[in-house]
Parts: sequence; structure tokens; C-alpha cells
Amino acid sequence: MFDAPVLRPTKAQAEYLVTDLNSLAPEGMDPTLAATIPLNTTTASLALDHLPLRPRDTLLATGAVGAVGGYALELARTRGVRIVAQGQPEDEEYLRSRGATWFVSRDEEPGAAVRQLVPGGVDGVLDAAALGAPAMAAARDGGVYVSVRLDVLPAPERGVVVRHTAAGPDAPRLAYLSALAEVGVLTPRVAEVYPLAQARRGPRPAGPGRSARPDRPGSVSSGPARGTARSRSWSPR
Repeated sequence: MFDAPVLRPTKAQAEYLVTDLNSLAPEGMDPTLAATIPLNTTTASLALDHLPLRPRDTLLATGAVGAVGGYALELARTRGVRIVAQGQPEDEEYLRSRGATWFVSRDEEPGAAVRQLVPGGVDGVLDAAALGAPAMAAARDGGVYVSVRLDVLPAPERGVVVRHTAAGPDAPRLAYLSALAEVGVLTPRVAEVYPLAQARRGPRPAGPGRSARPDRPGSVSSGPARGTARSRSWSPR
């Protein structure tokens, strides 16, 4: 079930949640996979809306193997954007299959690496890995940089516009994104599922530029130990 007012306060994880009957996951989708959609797809979609990119414009997506970054690749591809995806060297084939035009390793300095592929810099940066200033260095003069974390926003320079995005309740947007997942345009992924009793064994907080589970692309979900998973997911940025 998706994006409806909760009838009482909850914390980050809950085995059961009371919500509106009309807030349903894509028909036929496993609930654990469906749990990766609301937070991650809306964050990616909102971030792209903050980047006024037209078809054939260029975008750097850091943390592209994560849940937000992966959805951003697929959404940007539907907009005709050419994408530089950042990840580990072993991620290159996977990221190209998700829509990346070019690839840079996260072991490289992003500004220099991107400018070797896109002279002058990209039109926009979606910094899902929270690199901050090193990622913004890949943007062209007058470009746009968007971060999903407020605490790593770099100071604007070279006319680059710096913006922050965060997901919030948006039923029409979520209905549209859910429909894209239902028809296969978006690809929900789960790296691992933990029973709530073992939730502490899940992802640890990650610093800027590091994934909580760098070896496993996707979201991590926690659900009950028995029966169908009722899960809460987050992106290992």
C-alpha cells in the first residue's frame, strides 16, 4: 500500500500499517518489491524535475547503482537525456543496461572523469551519492546540481544552480510512477530482506559517496519473520 495518511504516528519500520484502501501497490507485484517504489521513485522523479533537462541534454548520476540512482537512470532515459552513470567498475554493464550512455568509476575524480566524456561538463548533476562539491565540479558553467541530502550541499560557483530535493506525499506522481513499474519501465529491486527482529543487521549509515551495501544494488527491506513481507525500504546511497 502506498502513500496515504497514516492513522497514528509510526517510526521508520513497522510490521503493520493502517492506510487508505485505495493506496495500492502495482497489481500482481510482490509487496517486498513494491516497497522499494514510493520513497525511491518519488525522490528520483522530483530530483529530475529540479533539473530542467531536454532531450539529448547530459546528466551525471552519482550513486547510480543504488535504488534512487537506478530509478533516476530509467526515468531520465524516458526523457531522452544522455546519462553519465557513476559506480564501481563491475557495475558498468549493469548501468548501461539501465540507460547509461557513459560510465565513470567512483574511484575517479568525477569532475575530471566526466569532462573527458562530456567536454565542458554536463548540463545537470543528480548527486544520489552525496558527494557534494566533487560531483558539482562535473557540471558545466551555468548548469544545475541537485542533491538528495541537505547536509552536503556545496556552495554555488561558476553560475551552477544548487538545489535540494526530498520526497513527500504526492499521490498523482506516485500513481504515475507505480504504473511505470507495473508495465516494466521501472525495475524494482531488493538487495536483501531482513525480518524486523533482525533489522539491526541491515544497512549501516553510509558516509558521503559510499553505499551502505555497495555489493548489492537495490533497496533493503525489512518485514515480518513469517508470511508475506510487509516491508519498508530505503536506498543504500
